[in-house]
Amino acid sequence: MLLGDAAHTTHYSIGAGTTLALEDAIALADALRDCADLPEALARYERERKSALLSLQSAARYSAQWYENLARYIDLPPEQMFALLGQRHSPLLPYVPPQLYYRLDRAAGQLEALRRLKRWLGPRLARGAHARALTSRK
Repeated sequence: MLLGDAAHTTHYSIGAGTTLALEDAIALADALRDCADLPEALARYERERKSALLSLQSAARYSAQWYENLARYIDLPPEQMFALLGQRHSPLLPYVPPQLYYRLDRAAGQLEALRRLKRWLGPRLARGAHARALTSRK
C-alpha cells in the first residue's frame, strides 16, 4: 500500500508530503478497523483519500503554475511579489494582471478586517444600547 507522496504527489511548493502520509496512514487504519473484508477496506481508503485530495491537488497545480510563470511577477515591487506568492493557490491569479490582483486582494483583506470588527463590535454595541435603554426607563 502506498502512502503520501508515493501514492499521490503534489507540487513541492505546498509542502504537504508529510501531512499527506500521516493522513493516509490514519485513513488506512480507520478503513482496516471498520471493514472486515480487506478489498472493501482498501476500496474505502482509496475513495476517501481521492476525495480528500481534490482541493490540495488543485492548490498544488496553481502553485506550480505560479512558479512556471515567475517572469510575470518578478518585476513587481518586493511586497507585491511576495503577497502574490502567498496567493499562488488562487485559481483567479493567472487570469488577472498581477498589480490589479494585488490591489483587489489588499482591498478584500481590509474589507474582511472591517467585517470582523463589525461582527465583534455588533453584539457589544447592541448590549450597550440595551443597557442604556434600560437605565433611561428608570
